[in-house]
Parts: sequence; structure tokens; C-alpha cells
Amino acid sequence: CAIPYSSCHANGICKPKCSNQEEQVSTCDGDDCKCCAQRTCIAQKSRCGMNERGRCKEKCSAKEVTDVRALCKGTNCQCCREKGNCYSENRACLNGRGHCRPECFSGEAAKEDKASCTGADCKCCILQGCVYSFKACGYGNMGRCKNKCEPLEDELGTCAGESCKCCKEKDCHNKGCQCGGNLNGKCKPSCDESELAISLCPGRNCECCIRKICDKLGGSCGGDMLGQCKPNCLAGETQVGTCSGSSCKCCAMRPCEFQDKACGKTDKGRCRSRCYLDEEVVGKCDGTNCHCCQLKGKASECSY
Repeated sequence: CAIPYSSCHANGICKPKCSNQEEQVSTCDGDDCKCCAQRTCIAQKSRCGMNERGRCKEKCSAKEVTDVRALCKGTNCQCCREKGNCYSENRACLNGRGHCRPECFSGEAAKEDKASCTGADCKCCILQGCVYSFKACGYGNMGRCKNKCEPLEDELGTCAGESCKCCKEKDCHNKGCQCGGNLNGKCKPSCDESELAISLCPGRNCECCIRKICDKLGGSCGGDMLGQCKPNCLAGETQVGTCSGSSCKCCAMRPCEFQDKACGKTDKGRCRSRCYLDEEVVGKCDGTNCHCCQLKGKASECSY
């Protein structure tokens, strides 16, 4: 090129070689020197302008105006949008994740509420269906984008797309319901200090709470029966009552089947569950945990 990068025909520039986005429109002085200009409307029919309402064209039609604020690549390439006042955003349409347009693009649907946009033949266009199905949404990203919330879900708001909602599972929707089988638990958002969480209930932040098993494990109960608080009674014991806590029983020794029946070699003893302080065990009686008790110092009579 005799004068590299000098101006030439059709707003071109003199170069040894044109780029991919340029075309040779003429020649310049010098060996292998080309006049290179931007290709005519490289972005033909691509969207342009605010909210991509326009299309890149070489020439706008009679029903269109040039959006001078928008740029399109190429020579004689301008951003064309339809005439009218359907370009001022309306909050009612925006909050529904839509845009006001004279005609909706492919993949969009016009909202039935015509008051969402102002102007003649002006539509509120919303993307059909959920654009991002099951995408996290809502406060703390606790929700998911769905076409419809389930009965056990709360609607937190909307997502991009027509009739697309942000749904979150209800917190402890079984609150107060029984759980834990025979442990008689209750579904709660959190258990009290006197309770124990044994499992989860349906819904977020929901636990199955039961009374702590045997609050006073080993404590006395049953009055004169001299029982003890236990989760389960042992062999030889019987339940004579209950203690505070889930599945906590008051267990005492089984009484003699024949209480105060005479026993011993000379029938000087008596059958008892427990011997008195001035008695001693001299044998057994019929029944579980049943002793033959006789006064101390009273030896059995000798037979001569």
C-alpha cells in the first residue's frame, strides 16, 4: 500500500488484507493493496436496542423507526423498531417478568391483562413456561421455580416465565400431629428441653418430639410397693404405675402369691415378699420372690 490505512471508497480503509468482518469494495494505490469496508449489516435480523425490541436491518420499513441509541455491526446497518408508544416499561408487566412490545417474540405469550402495558396494540409479553425450572429462588434460595406449587408448599413469589412460581415446602406442615408410634411423639418445629427428637416429620424444620425416657431413672415410686422408675420391668417385677417420661414404668417386686401363709418346718414362719427387720429368711414359698420369714433367734424345734 502506497498510503497504508488511508481512507478510500465507501468509508473503507486501505489495507494489505481485509478482515473476516470486512469486504473488499475497491483497490488502493500500491501492490496488493485493498480498500476494505465493514460488511453490509453483519448482524442482519439480530435483536437490538433496549430490551432487544428492535432488529438490525439495512433499511427500516414504513412502520418502523430507527433506534438511534442502538448500534448494529456493519455498513448501512441500523436498529429498527415498530412505531408507537409501546416502549415505556410498565411496572405491572415488569413485575410479572414481562416486557411491553407491539408483537411478542417466538417463545413468548401475551398476558391477558391488557392494562399491563399502555398504548394501542401494546402487549405484555412473557416467556412461556418456567425458563429455569427448579432453579433456586426466594429468600435464602429456599424455594424452587415451578409451574405450580404443591398443596404442601408456600408460594414465595414469581420466577422468569409465564405462570412460573417460586415454591417452598411449608415449615412443619404436620405441626401437632402424632408421630413415633407407641412413643406418642408430636411434630414440632423444635423440641422442648424436656423432650427428645427421635426422627423428622414431613416439612422443613420439623421434628418428632417425645418426652425424654425416664426423667428420674432409678427414682422411687409406687409408695408402699417400693418401686423404681425404669424403661422396662425386669423378670420378677411387675408394673405398679408410671413415671414421668416416655415409656417409663414404675416397677416393683412381684408380691407373694400366698402372702402370710405359714411356712417352715414347724409352720413358725410366714411367706412374705420381704422379711421384716427382726426376721430372717429360713426358706422359700410358692411364688416369685417369696421368702419364708421367721423371727430371729427362734431356732427350729428339735425332734428327739
